[in-house]
Amino acid sequence: MATQQEYESISAELRKRRDQRPELAPIIEPHHELLAARAKIGAPPVHLNISEGQAEESLREGIPLLRRVGFELDLERFPPLFGEICQIAAHHRPEFASEFAQIKAVLVEEPSQLRTLVTTYLQENRAKSPDLNPELLAFVLNNALHPFLKAYAEALRPLVKEDLWRRGRCPICNGEPDFAYLARESGARGLLCSRCDTQWLSKRLECPFCGGTKRESLAYYPSEDNRYRLYVCDECKRYLKAIDLREVAETPLLPVERIVTIGMDLAARENGYR
Repeated sequence: MATQQEYESISAELRKRRDQRPELAPIIEPHHELLAARAKIGAPPVHLNISEGQAEESLREGIPLLRRVGFELDLERFPPLFGEICQIAAHHRPEFASEFAQIKAVLVEEPSQLRTLVTTYLQENRAKSPDLNPELLAFVLNNALHPFLKAYAEALRPLVKEDLWRRGRCPICNGEPDFAYLARESGARGLLCSRCDTQWLSKRLECPFCGGTKRESLAYYPSEDNRYRLYVCDECKRYLKAIDLREVAETPLLPVERIVTIGMDLAARENGYR
């Protein structure tokens, strides 16, 4: 399957980066386990009955395609992966072990709540449960849903016409971006979905999170080698990491870049961005 091959490519590149920069090992090792768990699930390909015309109509109306076709939760494959993600996370972040145990307990105590949690997460871009840590729950949901959302993305991405979608949310699943790139030839800014890894073009002089366009509120900070940029918005206090492909010879794997640039996340958060 294409998704499994992609996971293997990402894992191989992460091993290479770990060897080049041993200080990244504590960050990279958990991701190896998460990738392996997601890869072995083997989410089946999705076959959707949606025409090009219907897809175009949805995009013109600002409706992500997954919302148009509907998402069917795989209740055979999803719960085991959900539980395994909790175990991996608890092992690597023992300070949150009890909270991950609470999240995993949903599988046993309230299995019907899983569908509600997933539906809310997909619709509202946030995990919501009165008794569970929302950030940790979002982490588990994001990783457990990834192979399934990726399968939908592979089926729907050919229907996305770039000129019809320049929004800050993913045209497939409505997820927020967590990484970006500047195109090698044009310098146009593309975004990477945090949930399904779909890539799409966006407006460069606009915050993808709040839509702000005030120049005095938008800024970016380049890395010393100009390879990376940290975009920030003082309207909503959000940030976005990016790689400038005009400054690199190779074609990087963006899901790898989002992991190895953890230092940019720390710097942004230390300065009050989220």
